[in-house]
Amino acid sequence: MLASRIAYSAALPALAEHREVVGSLIVDIMLGLVAAAYGHAARWDEGLRSVDDGLALSEAVGEHLYAAELWRVKGELLVGKSRMARGAARTRTVGAARQCFDRALEIARTQEARSVELRIAMSLVRLPARNDEARDRLRALHASFTEGFDTKDLEDARTLLQVVGAR
Repeated sequence: MLASRIAYSAALPALAEHREVVGSLIVDIMLGLVAAAYGHAARWDEGLRSVDDGLALSEAVGEHLYAAELWRVKGELLVGKSRMARGAARTRTVGAARQCFDRALEIARTQEARSVELRIAMSLVRLPARNDEARDRLRALHASFTEGFDTKDLEDARTLLQVVGAR
């Protein structure tokens, strides 16, 4: 049974119950939200377990609607975790985060999910290493929007571009 292959966190019995009753519908999304919440609490490893569960479920059921966001969240969790590491371990973790963002970007472009692509571009700009290519990509993507300028994502992108432009 698929549910037994997805190792839900012990803190998430409601998700396991939802999975048994309803099936996989929106479980990957809920796992992504839980992973992001763990990230906000600096609980990197728990967040990574949750996002990996979401990615495994997405692959197992062949539903990839939320996959780009799951990869982005995984990258953000790795960036957070890298702040705790030093030297080569930090470099490896940031490199793994970049790979997650690249995978997320690939999926978002395939799905033509421009808002998700915008969030991923912001994540790439925030990586610990200066990245002019990521900044230019974010600038071009932000400029390509013709509406929705009052949405949080576009406001955040505009603010981030102002901050990195000042450096």
